[in-house]
Amino acid sequence: LNCISALAMWLLNRGSPQNNPPQILKTIQKPFVHVEVYAQTRQYDVAFSNIGNMANLYKMVLEFAGGRVAAALKFCATKENQPVLFHCASGKDRAGLVAYLLLRACGVSSETCIEDYHKSDEWAQMQEHFHQISGGHGKLFRSLATVPLLDALRAPKVYMEETEAFLQKRYGGVTNYLDEIGFDKEWRERLKETFMMRA
Repeated sequence: LNCISALAMWLLNRGSPQNNPPQILKTIQKPFVHVEVYAQTRQYDVAFSNIGNMANLYKMVLEFAGGRVAAALKFCATKENQPVLFHCASGKDRAGLVAYLLLRACGVSSETCIEDYHKSDEWAQMQEHFHQISGGHGKLFRSLATVPLLDALRAPKVYMEETEAFLQKRYGGVTNYLDEIGFDKEWRERLKETFMMRA
């Protein structure tokens, strides 16, 4: 379930200039599919204006964009779509959330998934990351950024721990959430058949 493949699924902001595929992928003869996981609702926009931290963003995506999250998961679970590459602007938030749900749907423990998510934290603190997400002005962006914003750019375990706790409290766990959005047991079995090796 690593993000290494030829088929791109775009998990980007609507209207983002980064919606164009990277040059290196333009040479690959595979279709590109853009799947937005941000919800386009007034309720979402109001909540987004008071986001606070990235864990709250993850909760909003789960709560208000469940159908789009399910579409992303189903795309990844479909054998005919392989190989799949999915990403977002930073590579740790929307893409990280989708990766987290894919792994959890395969039965991977929350502890292991949280550790996997946290591996992005080293990249998140690098100058290249600031440069990438600030449109080429990483140094200036970093010097002007507030402490809360710098925290938001990272991938600490607590963000995904809070997300897991939210799923448990609001839906009774990840499995119930996946059922709720339509990525049910049948789809989860398809995902396992596509990605998991039999012992």
